[in-house]
Amino acid sequence: MQKGQFYAQTLARSVRFAIERNTRLSAERELINVRNELATAQHLQDSLYPRSYPDINGFDIGDSASAGILPLSDPGAVVRS
Repeated sequence: MQKGQFYAQTLARSVRFAIERNTRLSAERELINVRNELATAQHLQDSLYPRSYPDINGFDIGDSASAGILPLSDPGAVVRS
């Protein structure tokens, strides 16, 4: 193998690794951004739930499980009755 050919192969490999590293880092940053957005959305949704049920004479509202306000574990899940 000639010196010029070795240099070209080394350079090509270095460029390929740099591109792969950049792609991985971009994907990792995107994942972090999505996780932050989901955490913000979860916090917002949680803040919309009442802290306690109103006390209305003649009505028994029950607890959160029977009231049906438990959040879905999967944001895209379809609830079928």
